[in-house]
Amino acid sequence: VTVGNGIDLTAAAYGGPTPGAAGGHALGGNVVLRSDTGLTLSADALSLDAISFGGDAQSAGAAGTARGGDVLLMSAGTGTVNVAGPTYLSTQSTGGAGLGETTAGGNGIGGVSRIVGQGGTLDLQGDAFVLAVGFGGAGNQGFSSGIGGDGFGGLAALTAGEPTILGNGSAITIGGQTLVSAEGSGGDALSNCQETAHSNRHDTTPRR
Repeated sequence: VTVGNGIDLTAAAYGGPTPGAAGGHALGGNVVLRSDTGLTLSADALSLDAISFGGDAQSAGAAGTARGGDVLLMSAGTGTVNVAGPTYLSTQSTGGAGLGETTAGGNGIGGVSRIVGQGGTLDLQGDAFVLAVGFGGAGNQGFSSGIGGDGFGGLAALTAGEPTILGNGSAITIGGQTLVSAEGSGGDALSNCQETAHSNRHDTTPRR
């Protein structure tokens, strides 16, 4: 399978805001791209994302929790993956914002991002980013006090082989820089700052 342009696959989840009640939760989906025995996958660039955003709490209760999904790039058996440009895998979860006086920001819980060689070959000629990040939502926007949500990093991994067979005939080659990161960041507890109600929703991860 050869793709002349880049491959961009995304699974997204959004918790809804609920007036007078807690924000809705969001559970990220899964994105899997796998090349198995006898198969070759080639692309100019590759981006796999699983994102989730908890719903805002507008006047009461807590904002919604966002949980990350699972992103996997795998070459198994004698399969081959060739990417000429950058490779970007990310699970990013952002808790909802607390917009009312008695509301709190939601938690952001990172998911799982993995590049795995399980007997196959991965030739990534550009930069490779493997990220699993969670951001807590900001709390009590525009009021005198606030409680930000907790942020928990997930699991980011770059592995060759299986748990019982290290390597297992796999080969992973990366031509550019490599970043493997699982980051968690708590939400801000803000006051009188309506313009920053969604400040934690800015993506601070490297761009493709």
